[in-house]
Amino acid sequence: MAALGAGHQSVEIAAWGLDLARQVAQFRRQHLAALLPGTYIVWVDGATAGDAGPFELKVTVNTPSYNGSCGSARPLTFDAAGDAFVRGDTTYVGDSSATAGTSGCADQIQNGGDVVYTVTVPPGPPQQVSFVVEPALDSWLFPVLSLRSACALSTPSDELICGSQVHYALRQKVGIASARLEPGTYYLWVDSDNWDGAFHLYGHMGAPNDTCATAHPVSLASDAQPAVATTNVGMMNDYGPGSATPYGGTCGNAGQASVDSVYAFTAPATGKYYTNSNATKLLGETCDPALCTANSVFEAVEGHTYYFVLYHPEYGASETRELRVMPYPW
Repeated sequence: MAALGAGHQSVEIAAWGLDLARQVAQFRRQHLAALLPGTYIVWVDGATAGDAGPFELKVTVNTPSYNGSCGSARPLTFDAAGDAFVRGDTTYVGDSSATAGTSGCADQIQNGGDVVYTVTVPPGPPQQVSFVVEPALDSWLFPVLSLRSACALSTPSDELICGSQVHYALRQKVGIASARLEPGTYYLWVDSDNWDGAFHLYGHMGAPNDTCATAHPVSLASDAQPAVATTNVGMMNDYGPGSATPYGGTCGNAGQASVDSVYAFTAPATGKYYTNSNATKLLGETCDPALCTANSVFEAVEGHTYYFVLYHPEYGASETRELRVMPYPW
């Protein structure tokens, strides 16, 4: 039995079962659109008597997004560390390509819903910005990101950056970044390449964080901030191969010269932590490349700050993606 609160809600119902005869796991998903508040009964049944067996049931409730037009654009708010995070869903908004224009980096965005956010760069020097859209766990979204100087495209040059999936498949994240965005208001569209669904959107705005002095502070992943956006766009090669400050320790100094980005994590409790990146180079509390450790798992003392570098040649094909620091489970 599932109870829904006020307002229309979207519901994803997913069930996993184990077919003992064939020793395979079977998965079924049902998407219910715009349910009204109330109590609903969920039946889990088998196609035949022979299908009886154990299963897992998950019900996910998503609040629809209503910022589906230029007139309803939602502001992105960046915190003191320069990070932004929102949850959204393209399922119940229409396709705005007829009025807002079609992004240039996807094939079927005229068939999917889209939502728009405003990004305001404050007066002062240009800022580096990066954005990552991550489909939610049970989402069907094939995401597209479009950063524009005008909400509705009147010329192709109004679209500053466009990003879409490298591989046409579920659960693919998309990231975009700009090394220098001048002060002003911009528009970030999260579009869907034919397939809609819920998503997490991460953003970062600030100076390039490619040295220990400009390290981007990150907190332990939480429901309020599950991850942060990272990028190598606009960075310099300050550490490691080809730089004036080579790596030591277990990192070595072999490999290609590359730009890098630096992060600082202050431990909320004494224990073991890890990052979701296989490109992590730990620099310890002194942020000394000569003491580098090539490991994504590290011990930390409560209240102490630890520095690490993302060595981008090992960080996958994308220049921009999400980063998490989490408690090590073992």
